[in-house]
Amino acid sequence: MLRALVFVIGIAFMPVTLEAQARNLPSSTILIIDSERLYAESNFGQRALTELQAETAVLAAEYRRIAAELSEEEQALTDKRPTMSPEDFRKVADAFDERVEGIRAFEQQRENDLAANAEAEKRLFFQELAPVLEVVLRESGALVVLEKNSVFASSSVLDVTDRVIAQANVMLGDGAAEEEQPDGEEN
Repeated sequence: MLRALVFVIGIAFMPVTLEAQARNLPSSTILIIDSERLYAESNFGQRALTELQAETAVLAAEYRRIAAELSEEEQALTDKRPTMSPEDFRKVADAFDERVEGIRAFEQQRENDLAANAEAEKRLFFQELAPVLEVVLRESGALVVLEKNSVFASSSVLDVTDRVIAQANVMLGDGAAEEEQPDGEEN
């Protein structure tokens, strides 16, 4: 009786095992992924990271320009100091300091917004990844996917990060919002 039950269970999992082997996936109930590498190497993550780098470069160039302008303004103020009364100089210097603090706060907010947008892109990727993971789970016959950094030890054969990247690239693409074509034109 027990042998018959084991045989029936084995037959039931055989199609899943064969499908997993055909797709070069491990036949296991547990799979492992490296989520950081998954994001960084997927088309979606590469697009998001490239956009972040471009926006960061724009901010850095603007910071340098603003710093140069403020440095020149500060030097001009310093040069005028001997010709001004202490009270007048204090008013002008305080106004300059207040303006600098306002610029710093504004630029810090832009930096925070950039970081928040980058984090939102990453969250969106992992939200959109659910159907991708379902496909890989179904193809391999697995029941659970664990984060590689949370696993103490495992066989490298259980790591399906490359497979998930490939499937994400097919199903999600680069995640860029598609632009509407004027007058019903198609790509």
